[in-house]
Amino acid sequence: MVSKAVMAGTAVIVIAIIAAGILALYKAPSPQVSNAAGAAGAQSKTNSGLLFNGSQYAQYAYLISGNATLSAAGRAATADFNITHSQLQNGSAEYFLKSRATGIVYNATVGPGSGLYFIDTNTADDYPTSDASTVDDGYAVVNASGYIVKEVYPLSGA
Repeated sequence: MVSKAVMAGTAVIVIAIIAAGILALYKAPSPQVSNAAGAAGAQSKTNSGLLFNGSQYAQYAYLISGNATLSAAGRAATADFNITHSQLQNGSAEYFLKSRATGIVYNATVGPGSGLYFIDTNTADDYPTSDASTVDDGYAVVNASGYIVKEVYPLSGA
């Protein structure tokens, strides 16, 4: 038979292990998720700990910032969007992606040396001048080291 002292000691150890696990869970950094302004259904994640090339969206991404030249697939993916930008005094650029289908404007600030990637996981719904749905579209701001600064996907629920 097991004594009451051994059972009590075991219970204390188990409780301490569980408490340590819960404490570690709450102290672990996690991405910040919030609704993007003016974009119903859009989710914005800020996570500087993930390399973009290793993300689930990298294979569907097209660089649209700086002096990027879009491929035919990139032009098809972005066909529904009017993409403009303005230079800021600090060397960053503010990009505006306006959906022709929804009229919603998404904006992203891209710092010096960083890049803005347009994400389109399903180009089958893209037409020469429009996109049947933006639920498969998004964007990511990637810093000069290749880490995601901001990721917004999907752009909307329409």
